[in-house]
Amino acid sequence: MSPDEERLAEALAIRRMYGEGAPAFVAARIGALALARDRAGVERFMAIAAKLDEISRAAGRA
Repeated sequence: MSPDEERLAEALAIRRMYGEGAPAFVAARIGALALARDRAGVERFMAIAAKLDEISRAAGRA
C-alpha cells in the first residue's frame, strides 16, 4: 500500500468514526501535533485532511 493509499484509508476510517465531526477532529490533531512540534505528525494529518476534503467533494458530486 502506498503512502497515498494509507492516508486515504486513514481518512475513511476517521470519517466512519467521527462522521460530520471528522474535519474538526483532524484539525484538533493538527493543532496538538503542532504544539508538540511534531512536524511529521502535522504533515501526516494535513495529508489526511486533504483526503477528507477529496472524499467530501466526491460525495457532493454523487
